[in-house]
This record gives sequence, C-alpha cells and structure tokens, in this order.
Amino acid sequence: MSTTTRVGSNACFGGSWQRYKHDSECTKTPMTFSVFVPPAATPEAPAPCIFYLSGLTCTDENFVQKAGAARTAAERGVALVAPDTSPRGAGVDGEDDAYDFGSGAGFYVDATAAPWRDNYNMYSYVTDRAAKESEIPNFKGSDLGRFPHVSADFWTNNHPSERPRSVDASSGTRARGTPTLKRR
Repeated sequence: MSTTTRVGSNACFGGSWQRYKHDSECTKTPMTFSVFVPPAATPEAPAPCIFYLSGLTCTDENFVQKAGAARTAAERGVALVAPDTSPRGAGVDGEDDAYDFGSGAGFYVDATAAPWRDNYNMYSYVTDRAAKESEIPNFKGSDLGRFPHVSADFWTNNHPSERPRSVDASSGTRARGTPTLKRR
C-alpha cells in the first residue's frame, strides 16, 4: 500500500477542491484524483458522493476546471470525485501513439491481453480500488473518509467495443497486440 498525498487544495463555494496522488497497486503507476469536499461535510455527517468519469484525452482536472459542478454540489451537500482516465507513464509500447487509445483513453475497462493488462485496469481501479477505499490506505482518516461510496452502473446498453470510437481505437491497434475488452 502507498501513501496518499494531497498535492493541491483550492477553496470553492464554501467547500474545497482537493487533488491527491498515490501509487496505484491496480495500475502499477502513480494516479491522481480530485475531490470536491462540500462545506457541510463532517465526519459525523458524511456527504453523498458522485464519481465523475471523464472522457478521452482528459485528466481528473478537466471536470474540476470546466464543469462548474462545485456550486451545485456545495448547495446540495454532495461530494464529487474525479479520477484520472488512465494510467500515465506505464511504459507500454504504443500507449502514447494515438489520442483515443492508451494514455488518456482507458475507457474504464480492464485490459485482458499483454502487455496492456498489467497497467490498464481502470474498471478495477474505479470500482474495486478507489471506490471501495481498499487501495487508499488513509482514506478513512482523510477528507475522503467523510463520504460513503455511492455506486452507480455507468455502463450504457452497448459495450465499449461496440461504440464507433471504441471500435476505431481498438481495431486500429489490435495488430499490435492490444487488449480485448471484457464486460463484468
């Protein structure tokens, strides 16, 4: 297990946006995520939490900077969590070759084929690790510990391998041994 370090904090609508970094056992890379802590949240009165999953070429910061969600979250007493979209710097051959596959485009799925399967496990990272606090050792003792996990089925009716952009990304790189996608 690794230490979670707060690398930034900004006051916002009475609450604060906080950015954290930790070494992920799931992706085997450093990972970042941002959390909006609403002003009413306390250890005795935890806030409900919404995980926002950004799209292609994004990081945890895109939602923080562009969505304008903090005001409404503060008014309603809701925490927001924005994880990064993929591992960064995993060293997988080809991970930075295209904007729509690899770094910045993890599709929140777990890779099943080498060499991707060792690092590209974003489904597990978001659902099994970050969301259930198992990978963030000081989760309960940090500001994040104020929030119970609210799970939501973020899968749409069609699997990512059936979506036009996903098909383009994966079919264009399958010859290089990229992952097949598995549905859980």
